[in-house]
Amino acid sequence: MKRVVHVMASGARGGGAEHLRGLIREQKALGWVPSAVVGDDGPLAAQIEGDAERVTTLDLMRSRWDMAAPRRLRRAINDLAPDIVHLHGTRAAFFAALTPSLLPSVYTVHGLSYRKQGATVVRAVGHAAEALACTRARRIITVARADLDDLVAKHFASRGKITHVPNAMDLERFQEHDRAEARRRMGVSAESFVVGTVSRLVPQKAVADAIDALARVRDVTFVVIGDGPERAELRTRAAGRGLRTVFLGARDDVPQLLAGVDVFLLASRWEGEPIALLEALAMRLPCIATATAGSTEILEGSGAGLLTPVGDIAALAGALTRLRDEPELRRQMSQVARDVVRHRSFRENARSVLDVYRTVVS
Repeated sequence: MKRVVHVMASGARGGGAEHLRGLIREQKALGWVPSAVVGDDGPLAAQIEGDAERVTTLDLMRSRWDMAAPRRLRRAINDLAPDIVHLHGTRAAFFAALTPSLLPSVYTVHGLSYRKQGATVVRAVGHAAEALACTRARRIITVARADLDDLVAKHFASRGKITHVPNAMDLERFQEHDRAEARRRMGVSAESFVVGTVSRLVPQKAVADAIDALARVRDVTFVVIGDGPERAELRTRAAGRGLRTVFLGARDDVPQLLAGVDVFLLASRWEGEPIALLEALAMRLPCIATATAGSTEILEGSGAGLLTPVGDIAALAGALTRLRDEPELRRQMSQVARDVVRHRSFRENARSVLDVYRTVVS
């Protein structure tokens, strides 16, 4: 039985955490022995303890320039004695790259860090970190095909070194639930037109853009599932725009809540391949998303949603108004939405990842 250690710098809720939970569970079922080193800033460690053989928590989110972090990470990995190390996200891969090891490693790109908006120096640092991470990893997995093409175009890795393995989700969990009960849990009336999002409240997710767009749409309630450092600022912004908004915080009953949503909205500035969007489609929700690389790959040509340019508030408002006013279009999108994700099982995802492992460990 082969042993793998998964490394994720953050332990907070989010798409990456959901991905890792499903992957570890299925790898165990397929005969591997998974352990993990994850951030101590959230519930992830407790959530995977039942499936991972051992779980170590570290403070890996303090700063990219915390030079003690790579050494702490290397000691934790060596203590778990794996056959292979699987690094999830730029920060984990960057820290691992700073203290090279003879252990073979696979790096999953959940979203390219240099796509973040910000000062030129910030993007330059992101490029350098990504280049180092890709150079040191034995193999690379991207969840978005556009990220694979971008890494090759920038000569960070050869095409033969990278495999595209799209994200998965728990289809059994995201089934139909009672709409009336969902509305009761959200605290909104049965008659309300509800636009919902599931998101960490951080700049990347651009929930502020969603608020600004929705403020231009008549008779709508915005339900936000998730938490993060921008929560207070976003509440103030919504109140200032006169937008009816319900902030539910981080929740474990996301499928039951989504049953009460009319349209799902993801206004992100950049994404790898957003799991929240996959989950919304599994719930048969019409979707609107900004045209980030991952959202475009999911929605383009699917008939299940609308794409708008990143950061374009007017376009977002127009798409929202269109779905608000065209119930037949919403119905058509709902009919095809689940078909978009019907093959996205964690079992198939785990098998594809293990195929990558076998190229570096015998």
